[in-house]
Amino acid sequence: MLLRARVAVKRAMARARSTLMGPHVEAVMCRAGAHRFILPATDFTIGRKLAFFGAYNEEEFDTLRRLVADHDVREIAFVGSHVGYFVVKTAELVERVTAVEPNPATLELLELNLRLNACENVTVHNMAATSEACVLEFVAARENTGSSHVRRAGEQGESIRVQGRTLDSLGLSPELVVIDTEGHEIDVLAGMAETLGRVRAVSCELIPALLRGAG
Repeated sequence: MLLRARVAVKRAMARARSTLMGPHVEAVMCRAGAHRFILPATDFTIGRKLAFFGAYNEEEFDTLRRLVADHDVREIAFVGSHVGYFVVKTAELVERVTAVEPNPATLELLELNLRLNACENVTVHNMAATSEACVLEFVAARENTGSSHVRRAGEQGESIRVQGRTLDSLGLSPELVVIDTEGHEIDVLAGMAETLGRVRAVSCELIPALLRGAG
């Protein structure tokens, strides 16, 4: 009940923001320290945090920074890169970054943010990392675009089709892999057995309710 109430509030605030700015505003730009980020105008999660506080999940970034230092990381792969907040900040710490993002609308902002922050060491792949090559149904959220995800069994509502590929098919050799795929983590891991043999550390978001829903 509480979760539904929070979602309803975010949707109402997102609609209010869009109404105030105008129907043709697709994105807004926020400053976060030395960086600038372009975010969806409707996003009331990371968008709100950056708009009001100029930062987002700094504890998570501190964890990534420690992993980079502790494991002598020179190459990192982000699976579920969103608009690139962590990609941009981490690109300054390593030699090479791979960013995987399946949502076409989010991918556009990710690429804009990489150019805006002069990130020349990042390679972007428009795909959903999964267990095998396939086409997947993908739910693109509006109020919390970071919660966009591969459609779950029995889930209703609109979706788009995205290309699914294994991470192994990219032939990467990262020391660190960061996975944030909103319940699709098991399929991601199943498609990166060879890659896992080369990594030194994995940072993986696990949400029990989503994993149970995925079986």
